[in-house]
Amino acid sequence: DLHMLGNPALSEAIVDTFAAYRPELSVLDAVVAMEGAGPVRGPARQTGWIAASDDAVALDAFAGHVCDFRPHSVRTTTAAAEAQYGVADMDQISVKGAEVEPLRVRLRQPHLPPARWPAWLGRLGRRLIYTRPRVLPDLCIGCGGCREACPAKCITIEDYAHIDRQRCLECFCCMEACPRDAIAVDESLLTKLMR
Repeated sequence: DLHMLGNPALSEAIVDTFAAYRPELSVLDAVVAMEGAGPVRGPARQTGWIAASDDAVALDAFAGHVCDFRPHSVRTTTAAAEAQYGVADMDQISVKGAEVEPLRVRLRQPHLPPARWPAWLGRLGRRLIYTRPRVLPDLCIGCGGCREACPAKCITIEDYAHIDRQRCLECFCCMEACPRDAIAVDESLLTKLMR
């Protein structure tokens, strides 16, 4: 599973997968967007637009621009542009059918670690700055959906799900798979203070 690669290699692997068959037309439904901590628990925000392009990279760059993401902050978009699979520079992207400014909405962004850490800083940072899945035992029914979805195979079921922190990739596939919303986002105090 690609999640085993971790970031930034995961972003590059997603781009390699995209390159295997690039779509002739990409459609982005942004009538309602999710902001903040994803992949499934962020609050919904009305944005009210739909866009399409024959350049999927440009479409992603446009979406990031409209939602007030810093240029090059979306790793997959940057990696795809660097591989020359499309354009990510808004100065080179022509938008037709609507004015850009009325579409703008500032979405709260997820907190991500820098793309590359020195090894010692990574170990320290992982203890102090983290966003990871946390099982809510009172809601967990032990169905095993999270265990099946986990690419690192680090979840065991004993009355309820248990996550091995040493092996967890923090990809949140378990959260997506849980039918009971029994997996929450656990953030360190330092992560919360950095908002």
